[in-house]
Amino acid sequence: MIKSVFIAATESNSGKSIISIGLVNMILGKAQKVGFFKPVITAYPADKPDEHINTIVSYFDLPIAYDDCYAITGQEAMHHMETGGEGEIIDTIIGKYKSLEDRYDFIVMEGTDYYGEGTAFEFELNAQIAKNLRSPVIAVVSGEGRTTAQIVNGAITTLNNFEAREIKVLALVVNKVPAASVADVRELLENQLHEDIMLAVIPADKSLQNPSMREVCEKLNGRLLFGTDQLTNRVDHFVTGAMHVPNFLNYLKDNVLIVTPGDRGDIVISALQANLSSSYPKVAGIILTAGYEPEEPITRLIEGLQTVVPIIAVKTGTFEASNMAGAIRSRITADDPKKIQLAIETFNTHIDLPGLDKRIVTFKPSGITPRMFQYQITSRAKANKKHIVLPEGTDERILKAAARLIKQDIVTLTLLGDPEEIINLINRYNIDLDITQINIVNPATDEHYDDYVETLYELRKTKNVNMEMARDMMTDVSYFGTMMVYKGYADGMVSGAVHTTQHTIRPALQFVKTKPGISVVSSVFFMCLPDRVSVFGDCAV
Repeated sequence: MIKSVFIAATESNSGKSIISIGLVNMILGKAQKVGFFKPVITAYPADKPDEHINTIVSYFDLPIAYDDCYAITGQEAMHHMETGGEGEIIDTIIGKYKSLEDRYDFIVMEGTDYYGEGTAFEFELNAQIAKNLRSPVIAVVSGEGRTTAQIVNGAITTLNNFEAREIKVLALVVNKVPAASVADVRELLENQLHEDIMLAVIPADKSLQNPSMREVCEKLNGRLLFGTDQLTNRVDHFVTGAMHVPNFLNYLKDNVLIVTPGDRGDIVISALQANLSSSYPKVAGIILTAGYEPEEPITRLIEGLQTVVPIIAVKTGTFEASNMAGAIRSRITADDPKKIQLAIETFNTHIDLPGLDKRIVTFKPSGITPRMFQYQITSRAKANKKHIVLPEGTDERILKAAARLIKQDIVTLTLLGDPEEIINLINRYNIDLDITQINIVNPATDEHYDDYVETLYELRKTKNVNMEMARDMMTDVSYFGTMMVYKGYADGMVSGAVHTTQHTIRPALQFVKTKPGISVVSSVFFMCLPDRVSVFGDCAV
């Protein structure tokens, strides 16, 4: 059984939260420790936690800290993209995910929200995250405001995009489909989908899509005057209270939000009375505009009522407040358990739970991405940290590589070369390398130089190497670095950026030699291509 599933949408407000909540609820019935991971969060505003992470973790009481639920913010991801650091995004996400993988039985992952800047590259980012983490995908597409043909074509295009990137899709969820189109959408897609992809078509549900009075109050930056206990009231309709009361009452509908100037006490009183009357629809709440609040007699009358819908005062005008309220896209939040439960019921009703469970259990990932390969290699290196000598200490590429290795705390490094020259090069190339974290050795002046010369002479004197020749050879960085390995001062040497293969391995063949019983020397190297890892053998030796 795999340990994760990635839920990916193709646009904002697709309803992927329903799938995340439903899937967490489903997995909790089968696994003891379930984690939730949203690799990239919107983080807007910056001082507030991600709303959806907070909702899932708090409602299900998941044993995971908030900071463990994400790897990077959308703003940070954009910065990396703009500076050519796409690989660092994936590396950061892999590292964070791997730290969770060992601690949880299963991890539900959720893709980006498609809010703010960078929406153009978000699908590709989500795809690369899923691929690098070897996680199958539940793809979520929206049918809101679309014809049947547009919904079907969009869904097929989404599947083709994942397939082109060699990413396995477990299920396709088409959400917010107009009720009249559900049957046609399901039939058309079933005829085109591979049999191993599960299909779910979820009809639009205003109970999930329309905002609550709490959301209205927050989005309009309003001040709540009354009705704290009814902030979960759902808003399905809007009406502007700018007419006489008899005409106004004719426009009331179920779960209506009334927007009226704050000095219209007659509208406020009639709305509250209509809400209490069995002859009129239920009122969701009232917005008082233009900065006006009810006069004292009206306020006293309201305070004496047993049931009062939320009454919110805002500073904006009636027209602007109406437009702002109408543009609110509802979200499922921790303070609305009714909506969370409704999301779970929707998931359980429209998703083939046994079918999805079977696909999760039987899915076997194949292959490995270059980024994951590098992560695994570096993790093994960190677990058994070695001392590596780099003979080409004055090469810019080597210095940049050294900086990355030290920053990731992968190895202990020794650079060979003149210390002053190396420090000048680090400064000239503006390389972020802390020289206090590395060893810089000049072979000719090193305290071990004479000992190395003596050792080389003893090893090679039968090959007509005299002491003077040994001294000269030991000033060569390849010989010096190899001798460090031979004498046990280093675990290995990496070279070849500047020196030829022959120059690099000759010292090793002369006195380190091959393992007993081995007479042939060969080599391989790994080539990390954009989408795969290739192994090349016998290319240089």
